[in-house]
Amino acid sequence: MMAALSASGQVLLIEKTDSLGKKLCLTGNGRGNITNITPINTFPEYYHNGKFLKKALFTFTNEDLMAFFIKNGLKLKVEEKKVFPASDKAKDVVKLLEKLLKKKGVEILYKQKVKDILVRDGQVLGVRTKDGLYYAAKVIVATGGASFPQTGSSGDGFELLSKLGHNIISPRPALVPLKLLEKVAELSGITVMDVNLALFSSGKKIKARRGPLLFTHFGLSGPTVLNLSCYLPLNFSEAKIKIDFFPEYSVDELKEKIISNGNKTLKNALPGKLPEKLREWLLNYFGQNPKAVVYSLSPKVITKVSQALKGTFFNLTGTMPLETAYVTAGGVDVKEINPSTMESKLIKGVYLAGEIIDCHGETGGFNLQMAFSTGFLAGKS
Repeated sequence: MMAALSASGQVLLIEKTDSLGKKLCLTGNGRGNITNITPINTFPEYYHNGKFLKKALFTFTNEDLMAFFIKNGLKLKVEEKKVFPASDKAKDVVKLLEKLLKKKGVEILYKQKVKDILVRDGQVLGVRTKDGLYYAAKVIVATGGASFPQTGSSGDGFELLSKLGHNIISPRPALVPLKLLEKVAELSGITVMDVNLALFSSGKKIKARRGPLLFTHFGLSGPTVLNLSCYLPLNFSEAKIKIDFFPEYSVDELKEKIISNGNKTLKNALPGKLPEKLREWLLNYFGQNPKAVVYSLSPKVITKVSQALKGTFFNLTGTMPLETAYVTAGGVDVKEINPSTMESKLIKGVYLAGEIIDCHGETGGFNLQMAFSTGFLAGKS
C-alpha cells in the first residue's frame, strides 16, 4: 500500500485476497504497532541484514512515518518506545491507507493471484494473473513472506522471483519460540522477568538481549527469545543459547549472596527472583544437591554454582513452525537488489519491498517500519 501511495503515474494494485492489509491488522496483537521511536541511526542494529536497509530506513524514517499518519488524521501514542494508533486498532491504519489509495485514484484488483511476472530481454513487461495480462514498465513485488498464510502471505513471491533467476535464501521462521534439547517440560509456564540471553553459533556470540524469559513444555519463549530468533544460524546443530539468570549481579556478588545465607539450604540461599521449582531444577542440572546446607559446601562448589547461574548453555534443536512465526526469515538475496532503489539487479523494472527480501527485524514495530520504508523507496524510485 505504501509503495502504491508513493509511486507516480497510473498505479494498479493487485491483491491476492478479498481485502487489503490482513497481516497488518494482526500486528501488535491487533493494536497496530506501526513503528518504534528508537533513534533511526540505530535501527539497522535491530535487523538481519540491517546494513542493506540503511538507505530505505533513512529515506523514509520512523519520524517520517509518524508525520505521514498524523498529517492524514491518525492519532498516535507511544508505549515503551512502540508506536500505536491511539485507538489501539490496527484496522484504523488499514482504513486510512485504503482511503488515501482511493483519493489517489489507485485501481485495486481483489482476489487476483499473480501467476507470472512477464519479462523480455531483461526488462519487465507486466504480470499475468488468472484472469488476464497487465502491462507495466515497473512492477513492485510486495507479497510478504510465508508466515500466517491465512492472510495471503504464503510464499508466492518467492516462486515468482525464483522463476526470474533470483536466489531465494531458504524461508524459515523468525520471531518464534525456540525448542531445546534439554527436557524442560516441568518448568512450563515459569517466567523470569530479567535475564540476559546470548545466542552462540560455533562458539561465537552472535547477539545478546536482556529481558523476560518464559519456559514452555518444549523450550523457551517470551519477547527476548523471539528477538534472538531473528539471528538464528541455518545450522541448528551449531546453535546454543547462554542464559545469565542474574544479570544484576557479578559472579562474586552472587557468591556473597549465597554465603550470607549459610544456614539455609542451597536452593533457599539463592536470590528469590527465581521461582523455587526453577531453582531446584537448575541446581539438579548443575549436579548439585538443592537441599545441601550452604555452610557444608566448599568455596569451590559455591563458585561453580554462581558461575553456572551467570552463564549456562542450552542446546537449540529447532523452532516452532514457519506458519506460526510472526515473520519470515530468508527471502530474495539482498546481493541481487539495489539498496538505493529496491530494484532487482537481474530484471530492470522489477522492485521489491517488505518481507519478501531477506531482511527481518525484532519485535516492537521494526518489521512494519521496514515494510513502509522499502515500499516508499520502491514506489518513489
